[in-house]
Amino acid sequence: MHIVVLEGQALILQILMLLRLEHGFYINKMVKVNFRGTSRATIYRVMSRLETAGLVASGLRDVGGIGGIRREFHLTPAGEDVADHVLAIEESLKSAARDVRKHRQTDAGQ
Repeated sequence: MHIVVLEGQALILQILMLLRLEHGFYINKMVKVNFRGTSRATIYRVMSRLETAGLVASGLRDVGGIGGIRREFHLTPAGEDVADHVLAIEESLKSAARDVRKHRQTDAGQ
């Protein structure tokens, strides 16, 4: 699988990973914790780009009462594949970092 590095990739990857856990309605709140100053418009532009790329799909849901109708986003199978690939890379990097730390500790003890 080939992943193109995009401008703003950290935000894009964060949104993909969050969509593994939650529907898009909650993404705005969660992204703002990690990307202070990110506007709702920016988040929805990114989600729209992900939808155009086929990684995310959306639909309208009536939540009733004051909530009205909301657009919910979720990962498509292709989006799941990309998210799985990102998780595998992240785990590989963590493992390599552990190995480097272990090697340094071994070297320091000699």
